[in-house]
Amino acid sequence: MRMHIKIHLKRKCCMLLLSVVLVTLLRVTSDAQTPAEQLTLTQAISEATLHNQSLRALKYETAAAEGDITTAGLRPNPNLTLIADILPSGGLTPADKYYGASLSMPFELGGKRNARLSYANLQRDVTSLKYDDAVRQTVFSVKSTYLDVVTSQQKAKVAGENLLLFDSLVALDRIRVSGQEIAAVDLTRTEVEREKFALDVLAAQEQNRAVTTALLALVGRNAANRTSRIQSDSTLIPKIAANADTPLPSADSLIAIAITERSDIKALKKAEEADQAQTELQKALAAIDLTVSLDATRQQGTTFWGTSFSVPLPIFDLHQGEIQKAEAQYSEAQIQTEAALLQLRADLTSALSDANTKRASLIKLRDNIIEKSRSVRTSVEYAYRRGSTSLIDFLDAVRTENELHQLFVDALGSYAKSLITLDFLIGKDILYVL
Repeated sequence: MRMHIKIHLKRKCCMLLLSVVLVTLLRVTSDAQTPAEQLTLTQAISEATLHNQSLRALKYETAAAEGDITTAGLRPNPNLTLIADILPSGGLTPADKYYGASLSMPFELGGKRNARLSYANLQRDVTSLKYDDAVRQTVFSVKSTYLDVVTSQQKAKVAGENLLLFDSLVALDRIRVSGQEIAAVDLTRTEVEREKFALDVLAAQEQNRAVTTALLALVGRNAANRTSRIQSDSTLIPKIAANADTPLPSADSLIAIAITERSDIKALKKAEEADQAQTELQKALAAIDLTVSLDATRQQGTTFWGTSFSVPLPIFDLHQGEIQKAEAQYSEAQIQTEAALLQLRADLTSALSDANTKRASLIKLRDNIIEKSRSVRTSVEYAYRRGSTSLIDFLDAVRTENELHQLFVDALGSYAKSLITLDFLIGKDILYVL
């Protein structure tokens, strides 16, 4: 009788284990039917800079600034004046009429054209730097969102591994209940924990879909028309963990880099030059212009040739209002640059402190807590599968290891984001090279 029960239990065990294998294969097959598209961070950044709609729109501002340069370099057009007397019309011959032509040419004095060109070129440079800064911000958004995709996929992977573990444990506990080795309530507890991990898988998958949709929008793709999934670079997690061993630079060195590399800081300094050039332009516009005319007239059968000169008399309007306005704008631009530099120092100091704190936490988790927790979980799982420890002890070990693993993934993502933020603040990729 005991032999019959053992054979029956073995057959049931084989059937349950086979069902677990089949379920796993079905999941793998389902995933294979919708293959994930590999998308590296470099590809994502390249697509964003080429296809992002906001950046594409900003390019037209640079084209408009080029048009301003063309306009600034144009010289004034000549002016043609035609004169003819037609009244009175009765009793007079054409020889008695007065008619003629006058061709006038204005000459700009005071260096107006050069001042316009200087100001227009500087404005074009400001626009170009603003576009570069928009690219910098877009790249930062792409990096942050891509990192969210990486961490969400890692969380989904951890949740999926835990779910597979509890699938096998549920199958094992069902065998034990049939053999009256454990109580039915222990099986129920295992099934409840299994359902919790199933919910974790669904939540992780939904989070991954959300951040993937955001990433597709940033790189200029239509997420609604895409059926394939995005698979991020699987080597990022090890790189982030290994990168934690590298000490971060000092705040002063980062500030020095930011002052020379940040496109928005360079745009503010260029805007100062542009406002100074605007002041010089307004002073040049205060200079009088000369208009020279060549005249040809015919009156009573006689042709007269002559020339004339025309200049304004600068008595009231000396362009003093526009000069005053340009000088005020120049002073405002200087203050804005000083304020931006002060804010830069504050932001970098705070971000560096945050990065160092997250680095220390990550190293502590990586080198001490995670390995110890995994070792405990493995030992308790081994003991539980052989019936030498309680279900509560095993569930507690699994829950603790899972929470710490999720915390480790969050710490990796937080530290990587702090490095990305530092790179964004200094305007150069020197800390987080992927």
